[in-house]
Amino acid sequence: MCGNENPFGFKLSYRCTGEGSVEATVNISPRFQGYHGLVHGGVIACLLDSAMAQCLLKDSIPAVTGDLNIRYRLPVPIQQDLLLQGEKIEQRNSLYMMKAVLSMENKLLATATARFMYAPETIYANRY
Repeated sequence: MCGNENPFGFKLSYRCTGEGSVEATVNISPRFQGYHGLVHGGVIACLLDSAMAQCLLKDSIPAVTGDLNIRYRLPVPIQQDLLLQGEKIEQRNSLYMMKAVLSMENKLLATATARFMYAPETIYANRY
């Protein structure tokens, strides 16, 4: 959903902001709205998951989401510049503990934590 080659994706350009952390600016199209003027909650979940996955992909770590916990704090408006950040918190064997934040003008809109599981590189063979 967030890869550059996915024709329906967000085409996000992630920047490394430190070891194990990334960020991107995103502006959500009205086609992804749920309630009028607001981003659909599933799209928010996708964005947060993507930010965490990018932290691992930037380090060439093939992993998939094991669990995802989201906290929706404020409604997320469409067509606004949003800051999406992801960070690797800890690694335990083949599990990676991750964190992501979606914000706008220093207001926290949504947060997520997740555990990613190490997976063979072949899972990425057909990715967008």
